[in-house]
Amino acid sequence: MVDKTWLFQQGGRPVIYQSDDEYELLPNDLKYRHVRYEPHNRIDFTWEREWRIQIDELTLDPNAVTLVVPQRDVKDVLIDVHYLNIYNQHNASGTMPDIALSPYPWHFIVLSDLGVSIDAL
Repeated sequence: MVDKTWLFQQGGRPVIYQSDDEYELLPNDLKYRHVRYEPHNRIDFTWEREWRIQIDELTLDPNAVTLVVPQRDVKDVLIDVHYLNIYNQHNASGTMPDIALSPYPWHFIVLSDLGVSIDAL
């Protein structure tokens, strides 16, 4: 998940909820934001509070992003891989890394810590 202010600064905007009949009324540069909204037909995704950004690639900033993972072991693997990569890079160059100088840059929310159970696929 990302910080809304950060996403806005990158060009992200909330979707536009409207009927499909209104889609053609949008300028072409806004059509990517359209989401069908017809509550009389039980089509209502407003609870999602969706945002969109129209770019080819988005570089994520660890200070503006929280990784949402299902279980603590997923978090642990990501951190272990991070430190293994640092070790391998330094080992190839013949130097020993100072792990304290390379803290894991991302922070997490672990759903199982919040009582949310996500079954494995």
